[in-house]
Amino acid sequence: MDDQVNLLDVLHKLVRHRRYIMKVTLITTLLALGVSLIWPKTYKSTVQFFPPPREGSGLTGIFSSFLQPMVTSSKLSSEAVTVILRSRQLKEAVIDEFDLREVYQSEIMEELLEKVDASMEINEIREGGFGFNPLVSVEFSYLDEEPARAEAITAFYISKLDSVIKELNQERAVRTFETVEVRYNQNLQDMAKAEQALKQFQEKHGVFEIEAQTKALIEQLGIIRGEMINTELQLDIVGQTASRRSPQYQQLAVQKRAFEKKYQEMINKTPNTESDKVFKPISEVPELAIRYAQLFREVTVQNKVYEILYPNYEQARMQASMESNGIQVLDHAKLPTYKYKPKRAYMVIAGFMFGLFAAFVVVFLRELEASQAKTNPENVEKMRYIRESILGDLKFWKRSGK
Repeated sequence: MDDQVNLLDVLHKLVRHRRYIMKVTLITTLLALGVSLIWPKTYKSTVQFFPPPREGSGLTGIFSSFLQPMVTSSKLSSEAVTVILRSRQLKEAVIDEFDLREVYQSEIMEELLEKVDASMEINEIREGGFGFNPLVSVEFSYLDEEPARAEAITAFYISKLDSVIKELNQERAVRTFETVEVRYNQNLQDMAKAEQALKQFQEKHGVFEIEAQTKALIEQLGIIRGEMINTELQLDIVGQTASRRSPQYQQLAVQKRAFEKKYQEMINKTPNTESDKVFKPISEVPELAIRYAQLFREVTVQNKVYEILYPNYEQARMQASMESNGIQVLDHAKLPTYKYKPKRAYMVIAGFMFGLFAAFVVVFLRELEASQAKTNPENVEKMRYIRESILGDLKFWKRSGK
């Protein structure tokens, strides 16, 4: 019941002050309408575009798919597009191109940059609508009091953005090619040196295939050793049946010494004939094998490096020689035919709500003061002092402003 009485009291007080509430609300609403009518109109021109593709396309893309280069793309990422849009370089270009010093009545560059930045709107459209997903497209808008200038600045901004991206991508592609080219040329030199060193080693030592030559040498040693054992056996047999001075025995002894000499030469001494150089002394085989393995390994390593560098070199060369891709415009800038600001309906509604709220507050304070006058006069004096102090300060600041 008390709640009903209190609610009725509130409604009674509001109805009693209804004329005042309606007057304040009407005044603020009309003021908001007047401000919205005299507020300068602002027009908005918008363009939507796709950032330049990160991966190679066309011939470079086909080349990459076959050779699988290891060097990453030197192109700007799609995220860099929004950074360039907000860059000072583009803003200053717009200021100079459209003489915005005259438009904004200012010669201070920092102030002009702030005004241009405040007139820009950049909306990033991402996969799935989430902020951390890859960037799909970008909407760029420019706001100006003249619709033709808004369209022209938007188109100029996108044209300038496209040229800057192409220039930066081309510069990065050339720099990447120069880096890869230096390493590629160094690899060619290293590979030529390694091949020449292996060739000189083979010519000097007669080593062409160390495994095959060593195997053949061991087989020859086995044959000679077998002949030596066979000759020794025949000497023993002849020695038992004939004199050591017999021609047959002497002939076998000469054969045995010849086999032993040849055997020792193949183990320790360097052959004198050109044909014998194919078979190196067995004592030299380990050292030659190690040196041959080192030289052959260096040639193999440089060839593997070449297999990796060559496709990267070709891809970098093609990217540096081809024109870089820029942005792809989906919706071009159009001449706006209807104002973007002010939002008159919103301003009128805001003025109405503010007036209604202010009127309720004033009515509440008046009723509170009237009720306190009967029960607590001291509080009434405090409220009057606060009101008079605030009004006095407002009048003082008003006079000072004049």
